[in-house]
Amino acid sequence: KEFGGGEADVKASLPLMVTPKMPRFARVGDKFKCGAVVYNYEDETGALTLTARATGAVRLNGGEQKVNVAKGAAKLVTWDCEAVENGTAEVSFAAQAGKESDGVVSTLTVADVEKQQTLALYSATDAAEEQLLEKPASVNENVPARAAATLASTALINLRGGMVYLLTYPYDCLEQKMSKIRPVIEGAKMIEDFGLGDLTAYKQQTQQILDEMTQYQSDDGGFAYWPGALPDPYVTAYALETAYRAKQEGYKVNDSALQKAVTWLTGVFGQKNQRRAYPYSAAEDETVRAYAVLVLSLYGQKMDGQFNNLYAKRNSLSASAQAYLLLAANQLDKGADIKMKLAQELLNRAQYGAQTVHFSVDGGQPWLHMTDVKVTALSMEALLVVGDYLPRPYQAVKWLTDQLGKEGHWINTSANAAVMSALNAYYTLKEATEPDFSASVALNGKTVMDAYFKGRFLKPQQGSWPFAQVYQSGPQARMLFSKNGAGTLYYTLWQTYAPAAYTDTVNAGFEVSRQITDLQGNAVTEFKEGARYKVTLKTRSTASASFVVLEDFIPAGFEIVNTSLATESQAQADLLNNAEWGGFTRDEKYDDRITVFADYLSAGEHEYSYLVQASVEGEFAYPSLWASQMYDPAVFGRNATTRAVIKP
Repeated sequence: KEFGGGEADVKASLPLMVTPKMPRFARVGDKFKCGAVVYNYEDETGALTLTARATGAVRLNGGEQKVNVAKGAAKLVTWDCEAVENGTAEVSFAAQAGKESDGVVSTLTVADVEKQQTLALYSATDAAEEQLLEKPASVNENVPARAAATLASTALINLRGGMVYLLTYPYDCLEQKMSKIRPVIEGAKMIEDFGLGDLTAYKQQTQQILDEMTQYQSDDGGFAYWPGALPDPYVTAYALETAYRAKQEGYKVNDSALQKAVTWLTGVFGQKNQRRAYPYSAAEDETVRAYAVLVLSLYGQKMDGQFNNLYAKRNSLSASAQAYLLLAANQLDKGADIKMKLAQELLNRAQYGAQTVHFSVDGGQPWLHMTDVKVTALSMEALLVVGDYLPRPYQAVKWLTDQLGKEGHWINTSANAAVMSALNAYYTLKEATEPDFSASVALNGKTVMDAYFKGRFLKPQQGSWPFAQVYQSGPQARMLFSKNGAGTLYYTLWQTYAPAAYTDTVNAGFEVSRQITDLQGNAVTEFKEGARYKVTLKTRSTASASFVVLEDFIPAGFEIVNTSLATESQAQADLLNNAEWGGFTRDEKYDDRITVFADYLSAGEHEYSYLVQASVEGEFAYPSLWASQMYDPAVFGRNATTRAVIKP
């Protein structure tokens, strides 16, 4: 009928049929039942002989079994199996009843219990620096393990996408216009040195935007996001700062319009009837006041009283307000003690990863476009410019460049401009010397890598060595990074290996846990074949993070239930409520794991749940649950390896 014919009367003769009942995969050490269901459709005696064999990575105990299956009935016949090594296994089942027979072959892959892990550090040296490597405990020697190093002559990478994004952004409110031109005004040398675009064209566009500023100015002097709209304190301060820095670099500005805006901006201090576009929160109001102190001081305003009021409550200000106030202290020529105290308050908010440092936004502050990226850029720039207070600032640079999106830029124009300003400050203060140096890596006293860097060279160079070479003399090794010539050597060192099992939990940025209940919500530790369970994954972190992945590797006797299928129970699907702002928003399901993603994961606790069915009797490895940053895998968390028992 499918192909256009008439009624079909097809009779299939199936006197005997065998179908397998096996895990879809296994892990080394799993013990389970290899089974086959035999269907007897015609044999009157019901006397059947079943034979099973295994080759490859699975060992099967026993071979032939004789069973009695009545005509029209079916029976499950099982053998004890064990996954003994990595690789592929074939398990075959054959049934014989009189002259009738049938058989089937199942193929499955046996893998390691735990996935590979990466341990890394990021550092820099102006001469030579030695690192001690220790061989991780419980290394699976059957899986290739390596140490690797990347060498570079600059901490600034992947800048072109952010620059192109700013200069071609199609929506033109005043904030976006100012954000377009800030990197050109402040970072012309960086743009030219790294070949980030046509500097002459960029400068022409900058002057054109400066000429258009008055279109966004209200009658009472404040600047607005859009022509004819109510003025806004933040965008007024942003426009004034941008225009001030442009004038310093030789651009033409409308001085009378700027002075009118200066008078309006002073109204953020005490004028309750001042017309504003947006309802700031308390944190936003304090941040704007700190920013106004900085900007108004650029225009010669004496802001000592306003500075002192904010300084008195410095420990309760947001990180962004503290960064602005630190810059204001520098501009107002406050004493070293005041600047040091402000810097220390800001440094107390720093959040350290294995290779990075960053700062988090406080209380959202959406009207000021504050994100972790922008706050980190502001904090890094303030700490660098005022007094070089930030230890290992290249780690903040690395965190910022790690936050680049797939399109090569940061989340919005405001963040892009802040990052470009911060990177320009780093470049000016830390990479003023044009690189011209040779570099080498020595492993246990023997040179294993040489490199040479000349000029503004963004491409890194990499080397890699197997554990057998690294640890041939014992459980420790020494790696010496050396540089000879002008410039700074930036390097990343990491180890990648697969452990046999984990006996402890690790919180290196994320705390993770797994809870399993039946469908009524009761906690379970032992599972019954054929039953379904709800798995809830929990993560907790003290800092927000970008591009986070959560991986839960299921026991081989489980199957993940796809609740999106029309044949699945809606009531069971309703047990899962994973819609959460700032949390995990999508997943990918595989035979052996579920992978859950969050483009942005806010600080605090988050949950994600899914359903599994216990399908095969046995005792199985239950690998660790992992949370990690996709672009910084050394920031991670996991729990311990356990086992799961599925009973008949």
